Amino acid sequence: MRKRLLSLLLFVVAGLSAVHAYDFSVVVPSGQTLYFSISSSNTVNVVWPNSNATDIANIYDGYTEPTGNLVIPSSVTHNGTTYTVTAIGTAFANCEGLTSVTIPNSVTYIGGYAFMYCSGLTSVTIPNSVTSIGEYAFRGCSGLTSVTIPNSVTDIGTGAFYNCSGLTSVTIPNSVTYIGRWVFRGCDGLTSVTIPNSIHSIGEGAFENCDGLTSVTIPNSVYSIEYSAFEGCTGLTSVTIPNSVYSISGDAFYGCSGLTSVTIGNRVIEIGNYAFRGCNNLRD
Repeated sequence: MRKRLLSLLLFVVAGLSAVHAYDFSVVVPSGQTLYFSISSSNTVNVVWPNSNATDIANIYDGYTEPTGNLVIPSSVTHNGTTYTVTAIGTAFANCEGLTSVTIPNSVTYIGGYAFMYCSGLTSVTIPNSVTSIGEYAFRGCSGLTSVTIPNSVTDIGTGAFYNCSGLTSVTIPNSVTYIGRWVFRGCDGLTSVTIPNSIHSIGEGAFENCDGLTSVTIPNSVYSIEYSAFEGCTGLTSVTIPNSVYSISGDAFYGCSGLTSVTIGNRVIEIGNYAFRGCNNLRD
């Protein structure tokens, strides 16, 4: 795992160096030691303990990774002061022994890389208090099988669920208006996705290489399908692009070799290069 961590750290070290070092640690009721940085007079963030390390090889020194079922508390007490836990930073990246996480209703932000490569994680409860999920927050969590994103979430960062290969179902709430870059890229366990009618645009590579995807419903609210949005979705057999869509970017359905039927709405004014290249089963 340490060898794998080195490659991970090369990817996130710039972000880690910008994170405030921890101010104190607490053994939480579920038995794990968590580290906190004070963000205001009465609030704290859960953080990585050695985020200020300058030597990548030593960034793990003195750190016992949380394992098992983690329950993050809504508040912690240190030196007589009780702090509300409001955010999770880059705190648990590569903690492969974590199997489940319960996030309290006090948390409003799940930060970038927060649970990246927690491959043992099978269950996570995201509460209705969370408004934003940071970039690559759950990247490589291959053990996750389903995720419900609550209606409080308005922003899902780049690659938030990238390569969550075990993910078979996902609920995207009506509070989200944009499915961003690479959000579900490589989630080859997904078989169907319902996109809510709040979505205006399907971002670059949003479902790229989701080769288990057999059906997708694109609502009338969508006006653009961006570059490589469904590239490599070899399991798709038919797609209906509604009249609301005016732009289908290049490579949007590149390599969707299972497609036998595509219906394109009458408002499309742009179909990019290679949008349907490799869709060899399409017939006039």
